[in-house]
Amino acid sequence: MKEKIATNVARFFAGAFNPLLVPTIALLLIMGYLPGVELFSTKLKLVIVGVIFLSTCIIPLIFIMLGKLNRGWNKDSNSYFDKVMPYLFTIMGAYLGSQFLGKLPIPGIFRIFLLGICSMIIVVTLIALKWKLSDYMLALGGFLGALIALNFKFGMNLLWLIVVVILISGIVSSSHIYLEKDSPSQLSAGFFTGLFCMFLTILFI
Repeated sequence: MKEKIATNVARFFAGAFNPLLVPTIALLLIMGYLPGVELFSTKLKLVIVGVIFLSTCIIPLIFIMLGKLNRGWNKDSNSYFDKVMPYLFTIMGAYLGSQFLGKLPIPGIFRIFLLGICSMIIVVTLIALKWKLSDYMLALGGFLGALIALNFKFGMNLLWLIVVVILISGIVSSSHIYLEKDSPSQLSAGFFTGLFCMFLTILFI
C-alpha cells in the first residue's frame, strides 16, 4: 500500500510542471516583481502573458500533435530528425514571440526571456544528436537561471522564489529517478543546461 502511494505521488510530481507550461508560470510569478510592470494596463499584461503562452506552449503543442498524426514521424524512432522536431517547433514559437514582444512598448526583458528559451532549446537540439536530456529539468533549470539573473540585473529580491524552484526541482527530479523515467545524469545535465543558458542570456543581452 505504501509503495503504491509513493508511486502515485511520484507520478504526480513527475508529470507536474510540464515544460510547455513552465515559461508561462515563470512569467506570471516574475511579473509581480519586475519594476514598472505595475504601471502596465491590464490589457497589456494579458497581451504579454498571452504571447508567452501562445509562443511557448500552444504553437509547439500544435505542431507536435500534427507531427504525431503524421505516420512518417514515429516517436520511437531513433532518427535525429524525429528527436529534434519538437525542439525546432519550440524554437520557432519562442523566436516569433520574441519578435512580436520586441515591437510592443515594454521593457526588453520580456523579449530576452523568450530568447533565453531559444538559446536553451538550441543547445539541447545540438546535444540530442548524441544524448537525451530531461526536458522537465531543462525548463525548471531555465526558470531558476532567469530568477538568479534577474536578481543580479535588477536587484530584485527573489530569494523565496529561488528557494521554491530549487525545492520543486529536487522533488521532480527525485520522482523521475524513482519511476526510472530519466537517469540522474540526464536530469542534472538538463537542469544545469537550462540554468546557465537562461542566466547568461538574461544577464548579458
